[in-house]
Amino acid sequence: EIVRLATTRNLQVAQARESWEMARGGRTSAWAGLLPNLQGSVGYNRTTQKYGGPVINTQTGQVYTGQTSDNYSLGLNGGVNIIDLPSLYSFRGAGQSLVAAGYGFDDAVQSIVLQVKQQYYAFTQSQELARVARDSYTLRTEQQRRAESLFQLGSVAKSDVLQAQVNLSAAEREKIGAENRIEQERARLAMMLALPVDSRLEVEPPA
Repeated sequence: EIVRLATTRNLQVAQARESWEMARGGRTSAWAGLLPNLQGSVGYNRTTQKYGGPVINTQTGQVYTGQTSDNYSLGLNGGVNIIDLPSLYSFRGAGQSLVAAGYGFDDAVQSIVLQVKQQYYAFTQSQELARVARDSYTLRTEQQRRAESLFQLGSVAKSDVLQAQVNLSAAEREKIGAENRIEQERARLAMMLALPVDSRLEVEPPA
């Protein structure tokens, strides 16, 4: 699940995917420059002449009351570039850019997958180390109490009590440090998943 989140939400992966999509569009545009071009046109024109009254042709004797003429036009033209070096070079360059962008996208995905897996193990390891530190602190607390009880009974020396207190203080520092490391590793994993750094992210430990 965290790998899926990383590959869909991570900023670096999103930028690589956008570059790949742009490269695909660039190759499509370059391909259009190599295609045959075809253009068509249709036209229509109607002209009407009207007279104030009947007009008689003195030579033929024909009577005209008006005149209408219709003109139609249809055009179609096309062309094919046999050798268009600029378009050809542009298409080849766009294809190379697309391949490079594809490699870049794959590298970004594989890189973030590796980083997320490493961070996942770092996070779960910090949780395990914190559990060990808490158990050690509990043990040192019991040892310190036992040393004080035995000292009051006269069974141990004062130095044993002091040593137990030193061991308890060290265990407390280790416990606090381990708890802090959990939060640090949690925040790093959340950043890789494009989540807020203060997200209460919980994961299952590895089987």
